[in-house]
This record gives sequence, C-alpha cells and structure tokens, in this order.
Amino acid sequence: MRITNEVKLQMCEDRLIRGLSLSHIQEKYGGYDIGRLKYFLNLYKKHGPDVFIDRQAGKYGRETKLLAIGRVKKGESIRQVALDWGLIGPSILGDWIKVYDTKGDAAIQDTYPGKSYMLLSQ
Repeated sequence: MRITNEVKLQMCEDRLIRGLSLSHIQEKYGGYDIGRLKYFLNLYKKHGPDVFIDRQAGKYGRETKLLAIGRVKKGESIRQVALDWGLIGPSILGDWIKVYDTKGDAAIQDTYPGKSYMLLSQ
C-alpha cells in the first residue's frame, strides 16, 4: 500500500505524540506494515517532522549517493544508511545500489524532487 508523506507523518504523530500502540496504528491505517512504520518512527526521531514535509530533501546529488552506496559496500546496513541520510524509505538506497551494481558508478546521477529516481538511472 502506497501512502502519502502526510499520512506517514500522521502515523508517527499517532505513536509519538498521541501514544497509540503500533498495533492500533496498523489497524487504523488498514494493516500497514509495522516494519515500515518502525522505520518512519526512527526517521522522525532522527530528523523531525520536516523529513516528511520538506521534500527538497528529495534532491540527492551524485556524490551523496556514492557516499551512501560506499557505506553499504563497506558493510553498513541499507536501512541504517538510509535512516542517517533521511531517505523516506530504504528502498531508495537499494535502487541506487542496484543501478551502481548493474551499470557502474557513471550511471549514478543527481536526483531532483518530483522525479522518479529510477527514470533518471535508466
């Protein structure tokens, strides 16, 4: 199920401000995956609500991407690196790594808000 960043923020606030349990939030949002919810909560705790609101953070330069990929290649988890960089989901970093592994570092390009990072990498 795809949800908006506004709903992700609402889920975090339901847990952290209103004190709802994870199971209540899961039920409230139609059985949303608790693992993803935990990622959003950690993202909120680390970066605050702006990570969901200010999507200028969605601009990722080539050098930033290569640094993140390098950390994973050195043994850090995709999830932790994505959290550190404030990525809205670890799959974004996973996609960067997939492009890097299949097409090399020359295929890694800047990403701009509102554009699909996969379209830029094709």
